[in-house]
Amino acid sequence: MMFRGHLRFFVLNALGEQDLAGYSLMKKLGEELGDKPSPGTIYPLLEQLKRENLVKCKDCKRKKVYSITKKGKDFLKQAQASRDEFLEKLRKMQSIIHPNKQDQMVFEMIKKNPRMINDIAPDVRLFMNALMHKLAVEHNKVQLKSFLKEKTKELRSL
Repeated sequence: MMFRGHLRFFVLNALGEQDLAGYSLMKKLGEELGDKPSPGTIYPLLEQLKRENLVKCKDCKRKKVYSITKKGKDFLKQAQASRDEFLEKLRKMQSIIHPNKQDQMVFEMIKKNPRMINDIAPDVRLFMNALMHKLAVEHNKVQLKSFLKEKTKELRSL
């Protein structure tokens, strides 16, 4: 599953928009993400989120309808703030290394549609931490710029 590890955020975000039954939630996530989670993934996660008091459930006829709690909204708001902080640090670092208006537009696109980066955020975060460490410890920006240009070419050829 392409969003493994981040599914809880997608679920909370979807439930923040509207209350949903489990199947409807799976369908909505499938439409938005292009990969529908299985019942064996979604229902245990919903139970875990219930235990953490991030979602609540009410029985409606033959199905359970889930909704986000205040604690869930606060959790999601904090996660979104962390994401925005990360993106801002990434933008600042990028502008130091290689200022470019087009790159600023990419950061604005990601900020408006964060799901673009959610899949790879942990890997990007690790990369950014390593890069920030190199910038802090070694002041050889020429070597870092060369490395980044080379890796950018590799990335574009994928």
